[in-house]
Amino acid sequence: MLGFSSQVTVRYIGMFLATGAYVSNWAALNAYQANNIVGQWKRAFTAAAVTAFNGAGGIAGSFIVRQNEAPRYFTAVWVSIG
Repeated sequence: MLGFSSQVTVRYIGMFLATGAYVSNWAALNAYQANNIVGQWKRAFTAAAVTAFNGAGGIAGSFIVRQNEAPRYFTAVWVSIG
């Protein structure tokens, strides 16, 4: 649905669903670690690690979406699925 359709509307809806799932999972992980990790320094380190990996995923995403694959972006779709 995300990159395999030629209709722009279908691709837009797929991107909305994928991004919504990603953002909600990140927020749920932060809420879980804030409530269930005991100790101030463990909690601070875990929050920093979660945020760092989130940023690393954004940086990696900028490298896997290549202009020469437009408009389907097969590499980006399969890396995201993986």
